[in-house]
Amino acid sequence: MIPNQEKYKKLLEDEKTRLEGELSGISKRNPHNPAEWDAVPENQTEEADLNVAADIHEDIEERHAVSDELEKRLEDVSGALLAMDEETYGACEVCGGAIEGARLNADPAAPTCTAHMN
Repeated sequence: MIPNQEKYKKLLEDEKTRLEGELSGISKRNPHNPAEWDAVPENQTEEADLNVAADIHEDIEERHAVSDELEKRLEDVSGALLAMDEETYGACEVCGGAIEGARLNADPAAPTCTAHMN
């Protein structure tokens, strides 16, 4: 166990809850894969007006982009929580060395040490 692991766990759990809340506001869980989210338009309508259809298309594209970013972050946070369960949290996924405390303070879901950051 790394120092302050309980603090990081609480931060990660809180962030996971926040991310799922944000995702549920613009997306719905994919019924075939609950780990994935599908963006949905803000206002679903059956109107045939091309301007309305274009607005809906633009809205869904914007929501899809935001959803992708939130989903990626949720994946990172969930991965960090899983690493805690597997007792590998705080180890760099590339070299196996310890992830620096400053890096974990900046991003508790960081999967790598500073030498192997993207």
